[in-house]
Amino acid sequence: MNCSMSVPLVTLLYSGPGNVNAPQCIAENKYCTPVKGYNASVVNATYSRLRILSIQPYHAGRWTCKIIPDGPSASCNLVTTKTPTCNISSDNDTDALAKYQELSLTVDIRDYFCSAISNFALQTGNVTTPLPIAEHVTRIISNITAATFNVTNSHLGIVGLIYNCHNKQWDITCHGVTELKTPTCSITSDKDTDRLVLNEELTLSVDFHAYNCPVVADQSRQGHRQRQV
Repeated sequence: MNCSMSVPLVTLLYSGPGNVNAPQCIAENKYCTPVKGYNASVVNATYSRLRILSIQPYHAGRWTCKIIPDGPSASCNLVTTKTPTCNISSDNDTDALAKYQELSLTVDIRDYFCSAISNFALQTGNVTTPLPIAEHVTRIISNITAATFNVTNSHLGIVGLIYNCHNKQWDITCHGVTELKTPTCSITSDKDTDRLVLNEELTLSVDFHAYNCPVVADQSRQGHRQRQV
């Protein structure tokens, strides 16, 4: 944090939220009292700098630098955050989803903190689903929530967590379910399908388990169809 004054600093006192013990600086000899966890310095007669060496939740709030005893002061608000770890799970096989199938994903969010308002969203493919967690927390906490939706093509793809604290956003990669997929299918033929003639008999062998196989076929079994072209 930088403290700039329009008048000489003389003696400058830093103070933080909850009467945090912070350094005091004397501009004349560029000396700042040593306080564990901080590094303060006088740059010139009107400019000083304070470094917090390891941000903690209790540092969140308003910080002030003041020329003592009765001089001017300057202040700023410090927002602190800790990004979470997370695990996403489901009772369904997320590698073999059917179109319009109802899917519930459980999101276990661990060890996060935001001194301002925070919120979360679940990213599934191209769809962003807000999660019912929006709060101002005063300690490092954990939460478990869930999102339920009917699967569409837009949901297929990478799964992750979006974490917002104050005016900043993080894309979090979670453990567990990381992608929503449908099975693949393969179609083979006993002939060159680029060189067919009218009324020629053609056999297509379809090996599939998915609703979106690019042929009309009985999805209840693996097999093949035979037709004339």
